[in-house]
Amino acid sequence: MIGVSLLSGAHMTIFPEILQLMKTKGMEDVLLFRGGIIPQKDIQELRNMRAGELFTLETTTEDIVRYLHTWNMDNQH
Repeated sequence: MIGVSLLSGAHMTIFPEILQLMKTKGMEDVLLFRGGIIPQKDIQELRNMRAGELFTLETTTEDIVRYLHTWNMDNQH
């Protein structure tokens, strides 16, 4: 699992770059979950990038941990 939180506003540049690097390195089985200060207008496009969940500032730590635990249980080999 890799978690990235951006507060810079560069989410539409950095998240796709990370996804491309992960693909290049053969890391399709690694979860990338993302969050930060993300305008509503960008949320759907970011979700369409086929990465893990996208967490906004309203998300609680408990919600993130619950998501990670569920993902881990669903993806154990």
